[in-house]
Amino acid sequence: FQRKAKKYSRFIASFPFVRAVSVSGSLSKGTMDKNGDIDYFIITEPGRLWVARTMLVLFKKIFLLNSKKYFCVNYFIDTERLTIPDRNLFVATEIAFLQPMVNKEMYAEFIRSNHWVSLFYPNRELVSRMEIDELPSGFLKRSIEKMLSKKTGEWLDEKCLRITLKRWKKKFPHLSDLDFDIDFRSKKNVSKHHPQGFQRKVAVEMEKRKEMIFDQCGILVPAMRW
Repeated sequence: FQRKAKKYSRFIASFPFVRAVSVSGSLSKGTMDKNGDIDYFIITEPGRLWVARTMLVLFKKIFLLNSKKYFCVNYFIDTERLTIPDRNLFVATEIAFLQPMVNKEMYAEFIRSNHWVSLFYPNRELVSRMEIDELPSGFLKRSIEKMLSKKTGEWLDEKCLRITLKRWKKKFPHLSDLDFDIDFRSKKNVSKHHPQGFQRKVAVEMEKRKEMIFDQCGILVPAMRW
């Protein structure tokens, strides 16, 4: 899986407006089984996040027959909004265990922007920069970025955001505004696509375990924003 992740990370980084790629999810924590997917955390150029995302999703749908086994592009942010606002154990775990694949400088800046993670993982060591690839920038990538650098690109990015958000709202009408924001946060500078609601499932399971510890051992686990 690691070889596949490295190969696809470099491929993702070759797309227009992609500035950094990391692996997240179960693979980054060493718990991925044969039925799992490789999840990617992607940082893009400001104002072109939704263009980059749409290109990657279209590639997956057309050339990978919508298989997300090795190509689950489910979290995007841009270089101007590197700080993740959700400061809780779940998000801290995802950040602390990220496996940066492409662009060591951007990875380092992202970690600095989320220094609060050290409150949850004070002894977690960063990945060695020697293990991170440089950002590829081929002729096609540069050409498309130049072509979409002005108003055409701005219009296209906004269009991609509106179309995607409308489709998700229609597909998941049962979610409250809060749950939708957790699973499908869709703004100019961020895109989350977590249809399984894993973060919410983890929070519920943690509360159950806290109650079980109290019932069986009489130990009250301090409240924490999971």
